[in-house]
Amino acid sequence: MKPFWVYMLRCSDGSYYTGHTDDIEKRLGEHQDGSCGGYTSARRPVELVWLQEMPSRDDAFLAEMQIKGWSRAKKAAMIQTDWDRVRALAAPRTGPDLRRGPIRISEMFPFAMGIKTPVVRQAHHERESEAHHERESEAHHERESEAHHEQESEAHHEQEVQVDGSSDGPLTLSLSKGGRDA
Repeated sequence: MKPFWVYMLRCSDGSYYTGHTDDIEKRLGEHQDGSCGGYTSARRPVELVWLQEMPSRDDAFLAEMQIKGWSRAKKAAMIQTDWDRVRALAAPRTGPDLRRGPIRISEMFPFAMGIKTPVVRQAHHERESEAHHERESEAHHERESEAHHEQESEAHHEQEVQVDGSSDGPLTLSLSKGGRDA
């Protein structure tokens, strides 16, 4: 089975670039000659500063995404294999003990294995709860609005105007419901 790699380059401007590939020599050549385009093509030459073999393309991709989210200091600590510093820079520390050196991606990324941590479960529950309350509140307001509109409509339709007047006095208007005086 062909290995996959996650790698980090130091660019000519001092920035880091992280990627993954199944052919590291070819990919490094592409970065050096600028044929792969993108971020590194304007920051050549580049230097390979860290490389880790992974069991699958998915694992390599997940590791790349994780590392891209790290601070510059944490990336530098990993390049130096200073696992104590990497762990100290993890805030909050949610991963495995990195002092052991290279680890399997499934240990670093429990979500990749379908495991939901308590924090993920709580956040998911809170989002679902908020959405449920919003739907309930909207439905309640809609029902109240419809009921109020129906009451106004019924009251409007039931009122009749009666004119009581005689030739020797002023006109008197009275409103009654259902066409009858109370």
